[in-house]
Amino acid sequence: MRRLLLPLPLPCLLLPPLLLLLLPAEVRCTIACTEDCSSKNVTVETGTSSNDELSVNSTSGNKTYGGGISSREVSLSDSAIGNQNNVTHPRPVLDLKAEYVGVTSVNLTWAVNDSASNSSYTYRIEVVNGTSLRNLMSNVTKVEITELIPGTLYNFTVFAVTADGETEGEGVSIRLYTKPSPIHDLKVEYVGVTSVNLTWAVNDSASNSYTYRIEVVNDTSIRNLTSDVTKVEITELIPGAMDNFTVFAVAADGETEGEGVSIRLYTKPSPIHDLKVEYVGVTSVNLTWAVNDSASNSYTYRIEVVNDTSIRNLTSDVTKVEITELIPGAMYSFTVFAVAADGETEGEGVSIRLYTKPSPIHDLKVEYVGVTSVNLTWAVNDSASNSYTYRIEVVSSTSIRNLTSDVTKVEITELIPGAMYSFTVFAVAADGETEGEGVSIRLYTKPRPVLNLKAEYVGMTSVNLTWVVNNTASNSYTYRIEVVSSTSIRNLTSDVAKVEITELIPGAMHNFTVFAVAADGETEGEGVSIRLYTKPSPIHDLKVEYVGVTSVNLTWVVNNTASNSYTYRIEVVSSTSIRNLTSDVTKVEITELIPGAMYSFTVFAVAADGETEGEGVSIRLYTIPASVNLFQCEPVAKQSSLMLKWECPSGNNSGFKIKIFNNTWEKEERAPSCMREGSEKTFRTASLDYFSTYNVTIATLSNSSESPPVQKMCNTSITDPPAPSKAPSVKAVSHSSLSVEFSDFESVNGPLKAYAVMITTEEQSCESLKSELNNTYKDFKKKMTVAYVTYVIDTEQTKSPSFHSQNGTNIVNVGKGNTMYGYENGPLIPLHSYRASVAGFTNITFTMANIIVGEDSYVSFSPCSKAVLLPQDPGVIAGAVIGCLLAILAVVAIGGFIFWRRRRKDKRNTEVSFSPIKSKMIKVENFESYFKKQQADSNCGFAEEYEAGAPPCLPLRFCFLQSFRDVLAPFLPVTSAKLTLSSSLPWGQNECAVDVSVCKTVSGF
Repeated sequence: MRRLLLPLPLPCLLLPPLLLLLLPAEVRCTIACTEDCSSKNVTVETGTSSNDELSVNSTSGNKTYGGGISSREVSLSDSAIGNQNNVTHPRPVLDLKAEYVGVTSVNLTWAVNDSASNSSYTYRIEVVNGTSLRNLMSNVTKVEITELIPGTLYNFTVFAVTADGETEGEGVSIRLYTKPSPIHDLKVEYVGVTSVNLTWAVNDSASNSYTYRIEVVNDTSIRNLTSDVTKVEITELIPGAMDNFTVFAVAADGETEGEGVSIRLYTKPSPIHDLKVEYVGVTSVNLTWAVNDSASNSYTYRIEVVNDTSIRNLTSDVTKVEITELIPGAMYSFTVFAVAADGETEGEGVSIRLYTKPSPIHDLKVEYVGVTSVNLTWAVNDSASNSYTYRIEVVSSTSIRNLTSDVTKVEITELIPGAMYSFTVFAVAADGETEGEGVSIRLYTKPRPVLNLKAEYVGMTSVNLTWVVNNTASNSYTYRIEVVSSTSIRNLTSDVAKVEITELIPGAMHNFTVFAVAADGETEGEGVSIRLYTKPSPIHDLKVEYVGVTSVNLTWVVNNTASNSYTYRIEVVSSTSIRNLTSDVTKVEITELIPGAMYSFTVFAVAADGETEGEGVSIRLYTIPASVNLFQCEPVAKQSSLMLKWECPSGNNSGFKIKIFNNTWEKEERAPSCMREGSEKTFRTASLDYFSTYNVTIATLSNSSESPPVQKMCNTSITDPPAPSKAPSVKAVSHSSLSVEFSDFESVNGPLKAYAVMITTEEQSCESLKSELNNTYKDFKKKMTVAYVTYVIDTEQTKSPSFHSQNGTNIVNVGKGNTMYGYENGPLIPLHSYRASVAGFTNITFTMANIIVGEDSYVSFSPCSKAVLLPQDPGVIAGAVIGCLLAILAVVAIGGFIFWRRRRKDKRNTEVSFSPIKSKMIKVENFESYFKKQQADSNCGFAEEYEAGAPPCLPLRFCFLQSFRDVLAPFLPVTSAKLTLSSSLPWGQNECAVDVSVCKTVSGF
């Protein structure tokens, strides 16, 4: 019921009736008018009891439905309000149906007859339950509504909405329940012979209104029970049978059901009945019994045998048992328990008490075996046999029955086809109770014909057949398959209802007949046949006639007589794609392949029907990889290897084969693969010979395929020349120069560009002279270095006669004073020892000052020569001789003067005092080093030593002898040593002192 909180003004009364119908339970309508009321603001508000809101403004035209589902703007002008009766409303929808009802979703469909409905209508679906309301929109006459509450009643109302999105037709509703959720925790609380108690749980919020349907299913019946609570007692069950109980939750409408939850179990078997003694012997008894339970076919039986002294248990799968090892004449209690198919559930035991006793029939024979009947005959030798009757027990895997005969033959009917039966014949005495021992025969009835014989697979030389057999005994069947063609008949055997028949003629028509055979392997049913053709043979001799970079040509052969009508399907498979081609002849050209890629080509022969294909024949190969376009080869500075560069070719590759060779030598190397086409690939070869020319080829590899090679001629770099093993020959030419004679360096590492002669005064190795190449004669004179470059000669200069000796070696004179490049060939110092080394250059680099840059030059050094001592300057020797002669004269004159003075003093003084001579003791083994030390600085070390305590005339004598030794030393080495030793000996006390400067003067001549 609607109520208005305020009286409706006149403009509010002009609202279309449809909008008023859509107003919720409480509505407040307010209007604000301008002076002329040409613009009206109308607001319709819901009351507090509803969440719906509806606002209508004649200026802005806002219309809002509750729940936030949808909103539209409606503009109502005064003319529109005045002409509201001209608006045409859609008709209500028709045939509103629920096509699907689920647990949380519902699918609705409907129809609309309006002519405008096909293109312009939309639909609003109002979904209402007891706690909520929401709206959905649909552009078509169906909708899926989700997020519903399981087992809950919903009201769905569908409104047709015109193209303006505002004008709605009358709603059409449908009420229904969602399906409940499945129950859970289904449990068995009690299992009896004919009843079971079940319990379960339900979590749905609407479960208080649920009822429950319990479906009880066994092999013979289905029935339903109902419960208002989550438990039930199910009665009237079949004893010993397996039952399936399924519980369905049912919504409050009593119709809408959730998904069922099941549990399977066995009831307890009923006690057996009709427990009888089939045979009583001296030491054995045969018992039989009956079970009326419909599930008895699956029973086994436990037989408890009890006498006064023992208890034992036997088991039987059928409703009879032979109990042996009994005590003759003893009373026994036999109790038989039926056991359900689970092997655990037992019924109540049934007992019989009897005494053992005594003749069986013989020659029991089968005269006829049919599909459902058997004829038996037998004989009896007993003298009382005229009064006998006979009981025939017929036992199969599912039943036991007894027949009676007054004569020694019987016809047994109503048998199961193809089943194994045991027929036992008992002779019964005249009392009708005491029976002799039964005699049995076991045989199979004939099976029924097979059904639904089908060909599941047809091959070139084989066919797979399947069929169905409905007989209960079919699990034990085998099958004989008769295969007949135009040229042969043969038989196959199968243990299952399918067979693979091989060794057939390709493309020939065959007739296959299947016979069901009973478990004895002899009894056959009637045969069923099927006729069909085999598939064509596969092609053979599939060959590759041509393999290119992007194409392959294939050929093959087909020998079938029907091959003239064949077409061929070629399947082309790579790592990235599969495609199929067709050919009418036994060859094909396959194009648009990827270079260097592996492909599998499979060719299928297709019969004339265009569907039946023979087995495919495949060939796998790689297309030829693409060759590299161009490559560059560059020498590696001071290395004997080459640096190769090329662009990665298109397609696939597994690497590159690089062949390096010349007239006398060849080598192959492998470079790894590259992935990105056009990217630069670099490869550095192994070490080669320096300064050599090689032919280099590069071929792209793709596993076993190889592209045509690309060839280029390349040169390796030069490096330091090999160091000669022989030192240069050095000879003194004068007191200030020497000659250096050396052989040409080998040019195997590059052509020799220049030689540099180096002079050193150290006893050092010449292998480390590279850092001394920038040292000059001036550096040597300044004592900044002990090794320097004295001469640089180009290899072209060495060809001139001035540098060549008679034996072809090079000769350089050191100390001539000339200049080569930035190096001065200055004079050497007399009486000094010098060693020489020659540096050979395959590449020589100079600074701006024409000084060699060792780090940038390719150079090696010869061993250092032996040390050569330069002689003394001849001018110095002549001066020394003259100086000594003058010194002798001076000494004689001074000596005469002194002698004269002493003679005069002798006359005055009778005593003359002499100072003692201080002698310095030197060990002989240390004398040579001591002498060299004192010899330094022109041998004045002796003069200074002797002057300190020697007579004044001794140094003069020493200086003379020393000067004489220096002159003769170069020519008489032995005499030099002797003079050195003699000149260092002590002197007499009568020798006089002399100034040290005199010695220095003498030595300096």
